[in-house]
Amino acid sequence: MKHICESSQTESCLQRWAQSDRLATAAFYFWTSGSEMQRSQQGLLQQLLFEILRACPDTIPTLCSTRWARGSFVDWSVPELRATFSKLGESTCDTKICLFIDGLDEYDGDHLELISILQSISNIHNVKLCVSSRPLPAFEDAFGHHADYKLYLEHLTVDDISRFARDKLEEIPGFAILRQERLIYSELVSNITRKAEGVFLWVFLVVRSLREGLINGDSLPLLRQRLDEIPSDLETFFDNLIKSVDIVYKFQMAVAFDVAIRTPEPLSMLTYWFLDDNNIHSQDLASPSEYPDAESIETQMIRKLNGCYKGLLEGTGVPGSRKVNFIHRTVRDYLRMR
Repeated sequence: MKHICESSQTESCLQRWAQSDRLATAAFYFWTSGSEMQRSQQGLLQQLLFEILRACPDTIPTLCSTRWARGSFVDWSVPELRATFSKLGESTCDTKICLFIDGLDEYDGDHLELISILQSISNIHNVKLCVSSRPLPAFEDAFGHHADYKLYLEHLTVDDISRFARDKLEEIPGFAILRQERLIYSELVSNITRKAEGVFLWVFLVVRSLREGLINGDSLPLLRQRLDEIPSDLETFFDNLIKSVDIVYKFQMAVAFDVAIRTPEPLSMLTYWFLDDNNIHSQDLASPSEYPDAESIETQMIRKLNGCYKGLLEGTGVPGSRKVNFIHRTVRDYLRMR
């Protein structure tokens, strides 16, 4: 959604729609693990209204007449925000407005109420909406009736996912397909694409697992069996990954995950190295000059992140000053909900 919102092609299309009128755009991204304002009705309406008013400051006296007259700085209420949006059409008659709203399924409230709000906004004559969600029934029923007005991500990324899977599998040294195995290999790639449902993170994790199988000498039929046993649901996939961690690593893994969730910014690999009690005890309170150098510590930590923690945390940045972060925001969200 962010790519669509910020694309120059989108702006060009909207300018043609606006013609001689002024064009204003606003965006909101629901996030279930964010603050209350990032997953609430108030956060949605307040953010959109702020961006509209910033683009059209001349409309403030009419759109927010009561606050303008009183000079009020009291927090906005949801009824006041909805009443303000109801006046949007008459107050911005010389303006075309396009609103981008991502992650409807991450709204923390009644989905039907959210749908009602969006439909009332979409009925304003000079407003267009572009919304996204997982295909939950409520949103499919409300917005999915017209094929010309909807896109399914998995329909647009089939070729990219297939290419990524083939490239990553075929770059393994010694990879070769016997003539009689070509059909099995094609089916394997096709099944990866089908089960992915457009989710590249799932593809990345699955292909990584299959690559490990190839390195271990798995045959194509065995790789197909491995793929069949991998759930297509990301949360179930994460559950299985964490359950597969060796019991001797689970406490260290839990500490690392807890720190990564709580820290506002990624911490250095050195910090995570010191979180490991074994490293502290092995140094026996030695002086800093006796510790391994930063790059040696990072090499050791990268192996641990990939092996002990199943690659759900990764090192980012340049050697010597790498930091640790989740491979994707989805992993952080999953762990926060546990």
